[in-house]
Amino acid sequence: MRRGLGSAAAGVRLRRAAPLAIALALAPPGSSGAQSPFPTRWQGEARVDAIFARLTAVHAGLGASVPLGYYVRLEGVVAGGASRLSGVTRTSGRADLVGRFLLDPFFQYRRGPYAGGGLSYRADRGARGRVDLVAVIGVEGTAHRGWMVAAECGVGGGVRVGMALRRAREDRR
Repeated sequence: MRRGLGSAAAGVRLRRAAPLAIALALAPPGSSGAQSPFPTRWQGEARVDAIFARLTAVHAGLGASVPLGYYVRLEGVVAGGASRLSGVTRTSGRADLVGRFLLDPFFQYRRGPYAGGGLSYRADRGARGRVDLVAVIGVEGTAHRGWMVAAECGVGGGVRVGMALRRAREDRR
């Protein structure tokens, strides 16, 4: 089966972005000084997602989000794994850019619901890469030992179900 140039180039881009995503997700959050109302510049995360579609995939990924205000976060994720179609398993990867609107950014309640939307680029071996619109809803739990668990579901290239482990911030979600 002939592999298209688009999927090969996408695989190279995903492999090049992976070390940066790992470094951002695992390093401690930085500080931008006392002048900023958002002292933690970014929030790292590790996640696992299943995307149910004609070409179903399971991806593990790393990412980071930055605050755009008290209620909005912009999140980037790089993920890879396997997809399956008609009994054939192939490698698969994706890169997401999603904005999340938090309904409880200041820990007023035990769980913090959010909704978001953005873009996802997905590349599967032997298939042409594509860009999909993404819409998600989710909920974050309380912080425990510096981490928060989040569960989300949505649509974008199929039905998405995922779990994320996000680095907790001291002052807000």
